[in-house]
Amino acid sequence: MELKLDGIGKRYGKHRALQNVSLIFHPGIYGLIGPNGAGKSTMMNIIAGILKQTEGKVLLDGQEAGKLGKRYRARLGYLPQAVGFYPNFTAVQFLRYMAQIQEMEGTAVIEQRISELLEMVNLSTHANQKIGGFSGGMKQRLGIAQALLHDPDIVIFDEPTAGLDPMERIRFRNLVTRIAVNKIVILATHIVSDVQNLADELLIMQKGSVICRGTIPECLEIVNGRIYSVHIPESELLTFCEQYRVTQIDAKGEDSVVRIVTDEPPKGAMLLESPNLEDLYLYFFGIQQQNGTSEEL
Repeated sequence: MELKLDGIGKRYGKHRALQNVSLIFHPGIYGLIGPNGAGKSTMMNIIAGILKQTEGKVLLDGQEAGKLGKRYRARLGYLPQAVGFYPNFTAVQFLRYMAQIQEMEGTAVIEQRISELLEMVNLSTHANQKIGGFSGGMKQRLGIAQALLHDPDIVIFDEPTAGLDPMERIRFRNLVTRIAVNKIVILATHIVSDVQNLADELLIMQKGSVICRGTIPECLEIVNGRIYSVHIPESELLTFCEQYRVTQIDAKGEDSVVRIVTDEPPKGAMLLESPNLEDLYLYFFGIQQQNGTSEEL
């Protein structure tokens, strides 16, 4: 199976939300990160067929997605940032409704699938509870279930762990690992630890373009040798933090240990550290954030 984006562009008037994005996806888990406005949701909405690109083609196994129509949509599962729920539906009723929309066949098969998914997302005990009484995290888990309902070949998750507590985030990561066999899973998130623990490949977007792609170790090589821990006296901490991109501060008595991302190591005692995804994110976007031209992580 191959999903290909061939020169995808999207314009809104003079604004270019995507610029000549060309990517090839094979079965595996792809983590998509970048600041707000980078084009992540636009790209996923185009893959999902919700938005029409201005330029380029989306191809599934060499055939244009738009021409495949229903056959393409049947192979796609999508969790957008905001799922529309009917508050008077129970969880089971909602999934039955979604099964009808997907034109799934076989009542017994559908009921078995609904039961399995509610167990997977830890909602079995709330199966017959009205969605209007669900918490935000419960709605998010039900949204994950609907994206997987028809066992799609391509699954797109947009901020899937938003509103989930730490235990449910772990459950979600385990679920994705289980269902990702022979599927293309694209996961966009601001929680970079989810990507670090899940993704086979990383995609980093900025201003409508993919600026980095590779395995996580390959991408982390970009900041290898640029991560330092420095002991800073309390009296110098504020000035130091204004000069460097800081990922972490640990108070150690009268001093603080400050973790920074920098091309030029500071003077004085310091320790070279192994990089992580937060370091990489800050390396690409930290200066913009400090100047107020990008959203917070």
